[in-house]
Parts: sequence; C-alpha cells; structure tokens
Amino acid sequence: MGDVIEFTDELKMLKEQLKFKEKVEVPDSIENVVIAGMGGSGIAGKIFSEFYSKKPVYLVDDYKLPDFVSKSTLVVAISYSGNTEETVTVAKQAIKCGAYTVAITSGGELAGYGDQQIRIPRNDLQPRSATGFMLMPLLRGFGIVNESDISESYSLLEQLDRNNGECREIANDIAKVCIYRSYTAQALSRALPTGGRPSSMRMQR
Repeated sequence: MGDVIEFTDELKMLKEQLKFKEKVEVPDSIENVVIAGMGGSGIAGKIFSEFYSKKPVYLVDDYKLPDFVSKSTLVVAISYSGNTEETVTVAKQAIKCGAYTVAITSGGELAGYGDQQIRIPRNDLQPRSATGFMLMPLLRGFGIVNESDISESYSLLEQLDRNNGECREIANDIAKVCIYRSYTAQALSRALPTGGRPSSMRMQR
C-alpha cells in the first residue's frame, strides 16, 4: 500500500544516527539560543526546544534573525542540503552580529560558514529522515543526553530489528488508521456546511 509509511524503516535508520558523535560547542557566556531551519531541517530545533529550558530558545524559519542577537547568542543554522537560502542568509547575519555560529549540514554553501561546522556524514537522505543527525549534536552539546541514554535507546531499536515483522504489521495498522481518519475528515468537510468545516479539519491533525 503506497500510502502506508514504513515507520520501522525510519526507526532502524535512527540506530546509525544515535551513534553520531559530533556535538555543538556551547560557550559559557551565551544568554540565549537561536536555531534556524526550514521544513524537515527545522524539526531538530523544534524537538530540542521541548527538552531544553535553561536558556531562552528561539526558532527561526525565515530570512531574518531576531533583533536581540549579539555576541551572547548562540546561533545554530541547520540545513541538510546546506543550500537552503533562508538558513544560509541567517547564518551570514549571525556572523555579522558577532554571535557564536554553528552550521549543521551535509555540505553545500552553509558548510563554509560559522565558528563551528558539523558535517552530516550522509547526503542521500530526505531531511526528515536525517533528523537524528541534526538533533544529536544539540542534545550532546547541551548535555541533555549521555552515553547511557544513547545506549539504552540503541538497545530498544535493536529489539525493533529483532521483532521487525511484528512491528511492521503494527506500524502499517497505525498508518491505515491515520489514512482512514484523513479521508473521513475530507469527506465530512465536503458534506457539511461551511460552518462545520473547522471541526472536520481538526480531525486531520
């Protein structure tokens, strides 16, 4: 079934990414953190902001840095391809502001900017499938995870591999339910009057 997302394949890929040893260098003097990223490359920043609360974290998904950015700001620019125009532009602005700037990318133009460049070792993935490569340097650098946490997560993924058939069936069942709900919501949206559409749209989320 073409619409069924192969969740287990994504989880298996995470094993390689969990072992990614690079980490963001975090200066002691920083007062706030800005993470720039678009689309799939922006997922890592969103996840990180849910885990980290010691300093203010701001997410940027356009061409402009916040006005407060200064030498006391850590700016992490994330672009899997390295050629996302908005993210490259933000990295250049950060450097001009004197912010400590980190680039996380598999290559491209972004790889030439920043005080620290973290190179993702694979460039043959979709950005959303490389989230681990983009997230682990943040989690490691800010001390959110340690080797014990990573080993435990790796072991869980190993168990998924050993029970791959059963997990694949469960994942497919979950995907089918999600697809059914989406189709049902679309049908309701067409069938109901205009006033009923917002609630039907919420069903898709």
